Amino acid sequence: DGDGVNDLAVGAMQDDDGGANGGAVWILFLNAHGGFNPPVKGQQKISATQGGLNATLTGTNFGSTVTAFGDYDGDGVGDIGVGARLDGAGAPGGTLWILLLKSDGTVKAAYPINETSGNFSGGDATFNFAGGTINASSSFLTNSVDMTLTNASTVDTNGRNANFSGVLSSGDEFANSISTMGDHDGDGKNDLLVGSWLADDSSTNDGAAYILRMSLSCPGTAVEYGAGCPGSGAFVPRFLPITCPVAGGQQVLRIDRGLGSSVAAILFGVNQAALPIGASGCFLNVAPIVGPSLVVPLGGAGPGNGTLTLSGVVPPSAVGLTARMQAFVQDPVGLAGFVTTNGLELQY
Repeated sequence: DGDGVNDLAVGAMQDDDGGANGGAVWILFLNAHGGFNPPVKGQQKISATQGGLNATLTGTNFGSTVTAFGDYDGDGVGDIGVGARLDGAGAPGGTLWILLLKSDGTVKAAYPINETSGNFSGGDATFNFAGGTINASSSFLTNSVDMTLTNASTVDTNGRNANFSGVLSSGDEFANSISTMGDHDGDGKNDLLVGSWLADDSSTNDGAAYILRMSLSCPGTAVEYGAGCPGSGAFVPRFLPITCPVAGGQQVLRIDRGLGSSVAAILFGVNQAALPIGASGCFLNVAPIVGPSLVVPLGGAGPGNGTLTLSGVVPPSAVGLTARMQAFVQDPVGLAGFVTTNGLELQY
């Protein structure tokens, strides 16, 4: 609630608001330690019938796990991830809820990730998840929040890199455990580690854990579009915003997953595009190209470790302007000696 004292989110997975065992989460506003103040100074319940969630939760065990992962949407209020381990089509596959909160503990926006909702992009274009099909090119929250499951980020209980080559089925109880894990990929946003304790990978109910890389939330103003193409080590370089575009404010951009110690050329364009170029699978995502390109060195060493952070102040006169850009990364794997990132659109 912004009083300088950390607050708590507590799950009550067998709460019966709106139906048996639907579950709930309580936001507990805490007093500062010391004196004669009780620990709890107020509370807000989030359930099927309270707190602005507006969802059907009967039998889902919403609140079976809860984690706070910082101010995800940049509004100054902490946000949470909530597991509903028995949610899902058919036999329960599990659902992870991303709840963006208001300062009074009610829900500003709620986004479920399960077998039919969310955006996991793994090694394949589509894959089965708890009995449903998710298209890796689909957009979660219409590009305002990008939830991705990256290559080499799915590890089962035997420590193998599954790369989502197996099929997760109903009954996996995805989100039976959740933990924030800090900024795993260095993009400025805390990421989530999500358990699926009954996943059937190499044997029945051996379990799995998923690293969910959380991207910046800039609704309608920062959009990653199109696709890059894989370079050395099968890594696809990415162009992403670290801060939301604001005229007169500081703009920070990042290129990552490139070939370490190589060079990137940043192209600027007027429109979004999808023109095949150079190496197979590479596209020009901005057209026509305007102005000179910016050539910059990447740090790091080796495939997937090439990174660059760009920072500068946007002039106040940029209000109403839209910038589109893309990076070409030097890489001998590309047929023309380069691979490309996705396109990036910034609306000021």
